[in-house]
Formats: sequence, structure tokens, C-alpha cells
Amino acid sequence: MGFEHILILIGEIGVATGVFYTLFNHLFKNAFNDSIATLKDSVDALSYNVSNQTKMLERSLEQIEDIEKDVQGHETRIQILEHERNDK
Repeated sequence: MGFEHILILIGEIGVATGVFYTLFNHLFKNAFNDSIATLKDSVDALSYNVSNQTKMLERSLEQIEDIEKDVQGHETRIQILEHERNDK
């Protein structure tokens, strides 16, 4: 084999290695990006659900506080009526 044949062989091996590396790198990046996109979508959905649950809990707390105010108002009225009844 002459020097030219060795250079051609080295060139072909280099090109094959470059093609293989580029293909592998491209496929790996796409798979990685797909995995990250799926994970990002899941995290976004979870954040949205947590936000909704927090809002619902805040509304429930406000409703409970309103009910407590109503109950306290009714208890006060009951005490006044009982006091008036006892005075008669």
C-alpha cells in the first residue's frame, strides 16, 4: 500500500467517524429535548393544579370565616333574646 492509500483510508475513517458522531449527537439532543419538554409540561401542569388548589382553599377559608361571623351574630342574637326573656 502506498502513502496515498493510507491517507485515503484515514480520510474515510475520519468521515465515517464524523458522520456517526453527528448522527449520534443529533439523535441524543432530540431525545434529550423531548424528555425535557415532557418534564416541563408535567411541571407546568402540576404548578397550574397547585395554583388552582390554593385558590380553592383560600375561597373555602373565606367561606368558613363568613359562616363563623354569621354564627357569632346568631349566637349574639340568641343571647340577647334569652336575656330579654329572663327579664320578663
